[in-house]
Amino acid sequence: MRSDRIKLIAVLCASAVLFGVLALFVREFQPSGTENLQNSEPSQSQFTQQTEQSSNSESTETTGPQHANEPFSQDDFIKNGEWMTCVTADFSLGVDVSKYQGDIDWEQVAAAGIRFVMIRVGGRGYGQAGNLFADEMAQKNYDGAKAAGLQVGAYFFSQAISTEEAKAEAEFALAQIEKWKLDLPVAFDWEYISDTARTAQTDSVTVTACAQAFCDRIQAEGLEAMIYIRPEDQKLDLEQLTSYTHWVAYYSDVMDLPFRFSMWQYTKTGKVPGISGNVDINIYIPQ
Repeated sequence: MRSDRIKLIAVLCASAVLFGVLALFVREFQPSGTENLQNSEPSQSQFTQQTEQSSNSESTETTGPQHANEPFSQDDFIKNGEWMTCVTADFSLGVDVSKYQGDIDWEQVAAAGIRFVMIRVGGRGYGQAGNLFADEMAQKNYDGAKAAGLQVGAYFFSQAISTEEAKAEAEFALAQIEKWKLDLPVAFDWEYISDTARTAQTDSVTVTACAQAFCDRIQAEGLEAMIYIRPEDQKLDLEQLTSYTHWVAYYSDVMDLPFRFSMWQYTKTGKVPGISGNVDINIYIPQ
């Protein structure tokens, strides 16, 4: 009986050893592709991460010049009928208006594809008195544009000949928009009028200082300041005005100006349903 038990134990031990050898053999010679196949499908978290990385990579390649301060070029824009389009960055189309456009049907304007408006809130006369005035249609334009779902910005027509006058203009503009909810900047629009205007002899240093004074006051209220630029009568030192976004008036189907901007007024003879006569049309590229 005891000898039989010993034999049974011996058989079991031998079987265990043989099983271990066979298992090691199978593991050693198992095709290497099996483990790769088991781990080839990424987890949900891995898939999500890879998708986001791919999406980010694509957006980097299609959302405009690689450096935000690089000038735009003619390759960035294509004119499609009445509308200018930007092919390398997100953009929206808009108009700028004053009392001279009269009553506007803002629902028609929005239905035509216009997404924003820059509203003149006032200005300074270019006669010797240089009186400040409010645009009589500003509030009506604001109410109509907002009701139609458009984004709204504002601009002030400046004829300042000193920083004191520019600061006064900023205060005046802020009073006009005190109850407005703006989506876009407040722009300083200084323009050369004629050789008989009170501003005719104002030099570049003074105009640049006026722009800074106006914009600094606007930004002190937590609003974004913008500077309107007309290249044909340029008196601004733009290198000193990099703290503010730029709105350029350049009437062309081709962009070949050597500086960066956020808004381009590309025509002053545009036609938009809901607005009688000509109107400025702009393309806005957020920076």
